[in-house]
Amino acid sequence: MSPATALEGDGAFLEAALRDAPLGMAFVDTNLRVVWANKPFAALTGRPVDEHAGRSLAALLPSLRPTAEELVRDVLQHGTPLTKLLVAPAAAGENAPAQHWRATIYPVRSDTQALLGACCVCTDVTDVLTLVDQFLQSQKLESVGLLSNIIAHDFNNLLSVIQGYCDLLLRNSLDEVKRTTRLREIRSAAEAAGHLSRQLLTLSRRNTGALALVDVNLLVRSLGGVLGRMLPANVAHELILAEGLGLTVADPGQIEQVLMNLLTNAIDAMPAGGLLTLETANTTLEADATRNGGPAPGEFVALTVTDTGVGMDEATQARLFEPIFTTKDSGTGTGLGLSAVRTIVDQLRGDIRFESVLGKGSTFTVFLPRAREGVAAGGAELVAIPGTHPLTILLVEDHEQLRRTLVAGLEEAGYAVIATGSGSEALQAAAAHAGTIDLLLADVELPDADGTQLAERLCAERPGMRVLISSGFGGQGLSPLDAGRLDYGIIDKPFTMHSLVAKIQNILNPSSPDAPEMTV
Repeated sequence: MSPATALEGDGAFLEAALRDAPLGMAFVDTNLRVVWANKPFAALTGRPVDEHAGRSLAALLPSLRPTAEELVRDVLQHGTPLTKLLVAPAAAGENAPAQHWRATIYPVRSDTQALLGACCVCTDVTDVLTLVDQFLQSQKLESVGLLSNIIAHDFNNLLSVIQGYCDLLLRNSLDEVKRTTRLREIRSAAEAAGHLSRQLLTLSRRNTGALALVDVNLLVRSLGGVLGRMLPANVAHELILAEGLGLTVADPGQIEQVLMNLLTNAIDAMPAGGLLTLETANTTLEADATRNGGPAPGEFVALTVTDTGVGMDEATQARLFEPIFTTKDSGTGTGLGLSAVRTIVDQLRGDIRFESVLGKGSTFTVFLPRAREGVAAGGAELVAIPGTHPLTILLVEDHEQLRRTLVAGLEEAGYAVIATGSGSEALQAAAAHAGTIDLLLADVELPDADGTQLAERLCAERPGMRVLISSGFGGQGLSPLDAGRLDYGIIDKPFTMHSLVAKIQNILNPSSPDAPEMTV
């Protein structure tokens, strides 16, 4: 019997074809109950095939996000097919990664167009997304490669500034005006070097770093000097930064990555030269202005990158955010830049939109949710609140020069400091100190101890002591989750004495008014 005869007869051929199809398939009636499912679909749900018929999708797929019932109900109500990426979390206690499915659901109708139910076609794309994640990580490393020569050059310049002014101070420190000017130059160079090191750490970080309030204007300004050296001679640039720009909650390294990818694409789009414009603004996205599946309406910070380059045709625009899609020559890019941008923006509950005209250029605008509570810039330096006795800080820092610097700055701010260079020294000093220790300031990585474990041990002995952990690894030494669980403060190196004292003051006296300005 031919396949055609079997198909026209009892449908055995059709059932066999569907049963052994390489895709998971299930038919669902209008009551959201499974009528039939094949073996691959059963493999996705983890249940035998004979347990599917008559059971609800909610019972078969209780942990799927978004829920299968919601999607099928939407298809049945609107009669429109949809395709979604679904996530099935691993069972509790299992080390296996979550499953990612690509599911297409479409309505099934009779010859008379009566609605019979829906068909769900699923495939496991977990391995594919793992490869995409690896590619995204390689794209991060490409960004580091792009910046490495510039950063090395800048580091050498900054170190030369610091060394030069130190030599001048050692030769002649009697002139107070010159001494003050030189010290300010050293501090400025050190701050710039600290920014460069943070940039490298955030770009090389595999996972999302700690979220913080981010001033996009500051990021754009900090990249302004680098931008001047990135641009070809025939490309000019302009910064239009809004006054009173709101803050957004993000990982600063991720925002830098978004900006670098947009800038790189804009530069590549102007081989014959042109104008590159970076603009920031406060804006509102209304309910009727958001795209389908986009962010909720509200207040946003907008970052816009505009070029006057070659522009994009409709075919390129349609595939713009697809992974591994690129218009660049082979070997000059992964095609993951804009895909990475979209991923980051989506994670931050933002949006990205673009306009492009072939031969006239392109404009990309990133919308990031505006933080509800801002932080005022500037402000007085904070010092210890005067009292019957100075507040006591147990300092644990193994770098001798930094330890001396911290002792000088903290004592200048009015604190009593017990300085130690290791975990064992800190334990001995705490045991020998008869009075109160108000705060432990410890490096996360010590020669003989882990800073967080040391803090837990000391807090058990002194329940009222607060903790501030410092890290030279861009926040990687202590995760935000652990910090919240342990109620510890975190401060990333390098930091200024102002930011350190302000952090300590906020931990010890979170609701206290500003104290008199600290003298440095």
